[in-house]
Amino acid sequence: MEMLSIDQILAQYPEQWVLIGDYEVFDPNRSGIKRHLISRAVVLGASKDKRELIPLANEIRKIREVKTWFFTGNMPQGTRYLL
Repeated sequence: MEMLSIDQILAQYPEQWVLIGDYEVFDPNRSGIKRHLISRAVVLGASKDKRELIPLANEIRKIREVKTWFFTGNMPQGTRYLL
């Protein structure tokens, strides 16, 4: 699978939830939230509806590590965050 820059991901998957596997961070030696600033990643799946990615994430976890997912646009109004 091809490694894409964060700009390529944002351009190819506008206003979508993106599930990523392997990724590179800007500075892997930093700790905390800054460590998770992604520079490049492999896109494993994308969808306008995050719920559609859950079965895919569960299936992928059987063969490789799923790192995270994120929304490429502005969060929809009324979105609730779980901490």
